[in-house]
Amino acid sequence: MSREGQALAVKSYELPSARVDVPPTGVLRQFVITPDQKIFVESEEFNSRQEKWIPEFKALVESAQK
Repeated sequence: MSREGQALAVKSYELPSARVDVPPTGVLRQFVITPDQKIFVESEEFNSRQEKWIPEFKALVESAQK
């Protein structure tokens, strides 16, 4: 996803991005990942849910580009 698309997703879902070039605008401080933290988002549950949210993100980005 592009930087702009990821920034739009962060604002829409109020969840932080793992990308360092996307600001955590609108995200609660407790959810912001700091540089000293190690995170692992891959899990069986996460992977199974990708089929649902990836098309939602694509639709969100496409609608924002119109």
